[in-house]
Amino acid sequence: MTYLIQHQISEDEALRNRVTACAAFEGVENPAAWAFERRWELSAQLGWAEAYRESTAELPGADESAVTDAMILDGVKRIVATSSLTE
Repeated sequence: MTYLIQHQISEDEALRNRVTACAAFEGVENPAAWAFERRWELSAQLGWAEAYRESTAELPGADESAVTDAMILDGVKRIVATSSLTE
């Protein structure tokens, strides 16, 4: 992982929209705000930077074969679980 790729992931609107959809499906309250507030945690999820960097798509965050829906679901679930432990 590079910090540049992590930054690019954190600012990728298409990827954040996919995370928002996942968070909504998982019952997260105010999923758009949740996804935005946790964009740095999400960008550091295992495997995301490598998948994002390897994408040949013009918009890597919209490339479902790069950061997959399964990876997003796993990341959302991890962060939700960790957040509930610290609240």
